[in-house]
Amino acid sequence: MGTGLKLSRAIVAPAGWPQLCTLTDALHLIDRNLPKERRHIPHWRRARELLTKALRSKDPDVIEEATDHLERALRAEDGQA
Repeated sequence: MGTGLKLSRAIVAPAGWPQLCTLTDALHLIDRNLPKERRHIPHWRRARELLTKALRSKDPDVIEEATDHLERALRAEDGQA
């Protein structure tokens, strides 16, 4: 998987979260920063699936879908959903 593939747009993460610029940054957020029990919440599980798919395909539409879902997951985590 490529490491420098960018998200379709800049995402402002909630305060205290790492900066998200690439698909790999987002996957690391899920895999390394979220507590294990929260990784199994459906919006995070789906975000991870879509980010992985986007890294493999490099298709702009898939990257857009992954970015959209990541934003929704972050808003839900921050209580804004």
